[in-house]
Amino acid sequence: MEPKLRETDVTEINNTFPYLSCDLNNNKVSGILGFSCIYEKNSGQLILNVESPEAIIDNYEIEIDFNKRDTFGLPVVYERSHKIEEHAKNFNLPIIDLHCNQDSSCCLGVFPNYQWTSACDFIINDILPYLYWQSHLRLKGKEPWSGLSHGIEGLKESLTIPFERIEKGSIRNLLCQCGSGKKYKNCCLKKDRAIKDILIKKYGCH
Repeated sequence: MEPKLRETDVTEINNTFPYLSCDLNNNKVSGILGFSCIYEKNSGQLILNVESPEAIIDNYEIEIDFNKRDTFGLPVVYERSHKIEEHAKNFNLPIIDLHCNQDSSCCLGVFPNYQWTSACDFIINDILPYLYWQSHLRLKGKEPWSGLSHGIEGLKESLTIPFERIEKGSIRNLLCQCGSGKKYKNCCLKKDRAIKDILIKKYGCH
C-alpha cells in the first residue's frame, strides 16, 4: 500500500492522538504528539501510555508531510518544536549526530522493506520510538538503545554482511549471520539487496 493520508486515517489519528490534526487538502498531519512510554529491553518493545516513575513523559510539535518522501519512500517528518536542535546546541553537537537534519527533518531509521499500513501505525511504530529515543537521551543522558550512524555509514551498519559480499559466491546458501537459523537467501538477502541498491543509487557505492 502506498504511503498516503486517507480519510480513514483522520478518524484513527483523532481518536488516538487528539492534539494532532489531519489536513487532507494539503496532505499533512501536524500538531503536538505527547507520550508516556517505557522501553522494555528484554522484548525490545516500547510500551505506550504507562503510568510509572520510570516512564519518559514528553511532547513534540511535529509535521508529517505526505507530499515528500525520505530515502525509503516514507513521508518526511519534521520536529517543529526544535527540542532536538536545542539539545544539540546545549551539548555542542552537530544536529546530524542526533539523527536530525538542518531543516528539522527526522532520520527515523533504516526501513528498506517497509510495508505501509496506516498513518496512525506509522506514528506509533516509527515516529514515537524516534522521539522516545531523543527524549531518553536528553532527559536521562543516555541512549535507551544503540542507534545506527547517520547516512551512508548507518546504511552499511544495517547490512547483515559487508556490502561487497552480498550475492557473492555461495553466500546465499549459508546460514544467515543474523542468527535466525535460516539460509541467507531465505532471510536477510532481500533486505540487504534493497539497502545495497540505495547505497549504489544515492551514494554511488560500488
